[in-house]
Amino acid sequence: MEIIEPNPIQYSFDTLGWHIVFAMIIALIIIIAIIAYVRYRKNAYRRNAIKVIDNACEYTGAFPLINLELKKVAISKWNRELVASLQANEWFEFLNSTMKKPYTKTYNFPAFTESIYDPKGAYSTELLYEFSDFAKRWIKTHKVK
Repeated sequence: MEIIEPNPIQYSFDTLGWHIVFAMIIALIIIIAIIAYVRYRKNAYRRNAIKVIDNACEYTGAFPLINLELKKVAISKWNRELVASLQANEWFEFLNSTMKKPYTKTYNFPAFTESIYDPKGAYSTELLYEFSDFAKRWIKTHKVK
């Protein structure tokens, strides 16, 4: 007695099921691309602010310029009444409270405050880069409610 084998099943991508799978994959790729584009456009203000901060570090009065950029970003995302009146420790507490992950590094906030409001602009380069680092980190990681 011999075993009768069935005819081999034809395997082809021309069937309806494969067309549906390919259409779903293409739709998924398009949806992911649209979401990525919208997120990219939504975060344009972050990229622009970081460029401004990088450029400000080259000038003598960089501290007030960096602080101004931080204020602009904060005012654009929260109401003006809340942000505009904040200064010194209240300002840095606000920045810290609006970060996704509050700072763990010990930043020298009193020195930042003194340098922001110092008309002579006498501060160390290390302090400027530390403030610049903090500002860029806040811009990258702040959470908007």
